Amino acid sequence: MIYSKDNSLAGIRVPRTPGIMPSSSLNSASCLHLLCSFAATRHTGWTKRNRAVIIPLIYVRRIDKNGGVMERKKLIRARTRKHWTQAEVAAKIGVDDNTVYRWEHGLSIPYGYNLRQLCEIYEMTVAELDLDQGEDEAKHGEGAPPIAAETHDLIGNDLTMRLLALAFIPHRNLLELQDRLTLIIEEHDMNTSDDAQISRRDALRRLATLPLLTLKLNASQPVLHSPVRDILTQCAASIGACWELSKGDDEADLTLAFKGVSVYMPTLKAIVKDSLQHHKEAASLAGQGSLLKTMLGWHLEGLNEAAVYAQDAVTYAREAEDGALLLSSLDYQAWLHYYSNRSKQAQSTIEQALPLLKEFKTPLPPRLLGGIYSTIALMRAKNGLRAIVPLRQAAEAFFGAQEEEHRFVYMDYTKGDLVLNDGMVHYQQGDHDKALDSLSQLIDPETLALKIALPERSRIEGLNIMTLASLKSSKKDMERTLHFWKTAVQGSRALQSEQRFKESLVGYEIMESVWSGERRIIELRDLAIHW
Repeated sequence: MIYSKDNSLAGIRVPRTPGIMPSSSLNSASCLHLLCSFAATRHTGWTKRNRAVIIPLIYVRRIDKNGGVMERKKLIRARTRKHWTQAEVAAKIGVDDNTVYRWEHGLSIPYGYNLRQLCEIYEMTVAELDLDQGEDEAKHGEGAPPIAAETHDLIGNDLTMRLLALAFIPHRNLLELQDRLTLIIEEHDMNTSDDAQISRRDALRRLATLPLLTLKLNASQPVLHSPVRDILTQCAASIGACWELSKGDDEADLTLAFKGVSVYMPTLKAIVKDSLQHHKEAASLAGQGSLLKTMLGWHLEGLNEAAVYAQDAVTYAREAEDGALLLSSLDYQAWLHYYSNRSKQAQSTIEQALPLLKEFKTPLPPRLLGGIYSTIALMRAKNGLRAIVPLRQAAEAFFGAQEEEHRFVYMDYTKGDLVLNDGMVHYQQGDHDKALDSLSQLIDPETLALKIALPERSRIEGLNIMTLASLKSSKKDMERTLHFWKTAVQGSRALQSEQRFKESLVGYEIMESVWSGERRIIELRDLAIHW
C-alpha cells in the first residue's frame, strides 16, 4: 500500500478536516477539540459554551456517583419476587442468561420485543421496571438524557458529528457501538433529500478513514502506539462505515471501503496474537474485516484473492468464538465457491452451518437464519436437489415475529436478498418464467428500479439473472433481453465489479448465439470489452 505526503491511500484522498491532526494517542481533551473543530467547519455561530456541552450531551453513560455502572434494582426485584433465576427469565423471553444479566446490571437495555416480553412476564409497566428511559436511550445512547434543544440544533442532524463521536465516546462493548452506528444510519436514511445523501456519503467516508489520521494505521505493518481500547473502538466504528459504503453505487466508495479495512487489518491481527484481554474482540473485528474483504474482493480483485480473505474470516470467527460471524463467514465462503463454478464445494460448505445451528442455545438473528437457509436452497438447486424446504425455512425466519436485539453490521441479508435468491433458485431449477416473475417482484421490469431495497451490486446480479432467464425463456424476447443486459453491464462497469462483469459476458455470449449476426447485438460489443 502506497501513501503520499497529502495523506492519500492508494490514490484515494483521505477527507481532511481543519483542526484534525494525526496523533499517536488522543485524550479526552483532544477528542473534544477534534469534534468541535470539525463542527466549526459546518456551523456558524460556534461558541466556547457550545464546545463545552457538545460531548456530554451526545452520549452519557448510566453510572453512579463512584463511576460504576448502575444496577437496575427494580428489574432485579421483579425477578426475585417471581423466584426465577436469570436463566429461567432468559428461557421465557428467548435470549441467553448473559443478556438478562446485562439488562439487570445496566450493561445494556432491552427494547422492542424483549422490552414488551419483560413487562408481560413480570406483569409490570415499563416505568415500574425502571426501563422507561429505553426509548430515549435507543435514540441517544444508553442512559443519556435528551439532547438540549440548542445543542440539537447544532449537531442533531449533522451525520458526520454523530458518526465521528462513536469513535471516541466510551461504549460498554463494540457490538453496542456498531448497533448505535446502524441506528444512526437508519434514522438518517429516513431523510431522502439529495443534500442528506451527499452528507451521508461524506460522513461515512470520513469515519472510514479516521484511523489513518488519528491512529496512523497503515496496511504494511501493525501500529500499536495508542491504547488498545482506543484502537478497537475506532476500528469498530470505521468497519461499520466501510460496510455501509460497500452498499453504494459508486466504485470509489467500494474501493475506499476495501482499502480502508485493509489498513486496519495488520493492527487488529497483531492484537489478536498478542493481547489476552482483547483477544476475542479483536478477532471478531478482524473477522468482520476479512468478511468485507471477501465480498468486495470478488468484485474488485478476483475470486482467488477473495478465497484467501474468506478463509481468514472463518479462522478469526472461530478465534472470537463468534457463532453469528462464523455462520456468516461460511455463507460467504459458499457463495465464493458458487461464483467459481464449484457447486459441490458450495453446497458442502453451507451445509456445515446446519449442525452449528443446532448447537446454539440462544435464538439466532432472523436475518442470519433466513440468509443461511436461502443459501442452502440455492446451492441444493444448483446441484439438482430439491430446495423447497430450505426456501420455506428462509421465509419463515425472515418474516418471524421476533425482533433482533442487535444490528450486526456484517449481516448483509435483507428481504430483497430473499426475493433475489428465490428467483435464482427457480432459474437453477430450469423454471425460467417463474424466475422472471419472482425477480420482477424485486426489480421493475420496465424501469429496472428496485421495488425492495438492495445494494447496487445485488441489483446488478438480479439483472444478470433476468437476462439469462429471458434468454432461456420459452418466449424469447430480444427487446426485453437487451433492456436487462444493457443496464446490467453498464452497472457492472460503473462499479468496476469483476464478478458482475463476468456474469454479463455470459449473457452477451448467449445473445450472440441465439441472435447470430443481429446488428443491434453487434453494436453493443464495446460494452462487453473490459475496462
